[in-house]
Amino acid sequence: MGKRMMVKFEKYWGSANKLLAIAHILDPRFKMNSLRYFFPKLYGDATELHSLEVKSLLEDLHKEYYERYKSMSYGTQGGGTSTYEGSNFGGTNNDECEMEDYNKFILNVTRSHLKPDLQTYLDEECLPVPLPSTTNILEWWNNNKYKYPIMSLIARDILAILVSTVASEAAFSSGGRVLDQYRSSLASGTVEAIVCTQDWFRCNMEEATEEDFLAALYSKLCLKNEEQGPSSSGVSETFESFLE
Repeated sequence: MGKRMMVKFEKYWGSANKLLAIAHILDPRFKMNSLRYFFPKLYGDATELHSLEVKSLLEDLHKEYYERYKSMSYGTQGGGTSTYEGSNFGGTNNDECEMEDYNKFILNVTRSHLKPDLQTYLDEECLPVPLPSTTNILEWWNNNKYKYPIMSLIARDILAILVSTVASEAAFSSGGRVLDQYRSSLASGTVEAIVCTQDWFRCNMEEATEEDFLAALYSKLCLKNEEQGPSSSGVSETFESFLE
């Protein structure tokens, strides 16, 4: 049993999603310190390799979000030019050209300040551990979105992902599969409908009284008597015999 558990453990141990490590870095209490502390315990001699992979992934994410943020926030230079077309400032063409150049200058300055966003976040001190119970990490990022415009977007998307877990008793159970192949392949919507319906049935059964049960039984007997015709015994006799 222990050998089978180790084989299964080793099978999935190396395929852990690196986004879990990214989520730790996005926690302002830990940042890169969590990798420095836990990775040597987890990976031993391969610590440096895994750390570089995670850091490379984070840099790629930051670059992707940076490019997306630029196009989303500022648009193209042509769009900036059209803003001044049709504007009734009463100025000359030279004034308009000067304003266009100034607009491009501000755009480039703002973009240049976005790049060190990642390194600035990593270089600053971590928040104290533990934080007050009322502290929300996503709320912290929302409050600091102007200080870390790109990193806050990454944190918003990564930290909002729900993580699924499984109990060790289920992962290493010696009792085999609990669900057969058919039931385990049901769509999530079907499973949800089955679970909800089961809860509704249980709720109705708990709230039903003896009078409700007898009334339902009497209605069923009446319906059955109508289907059988006048030759059958009366409903009252059948109901009384059931009560006896």
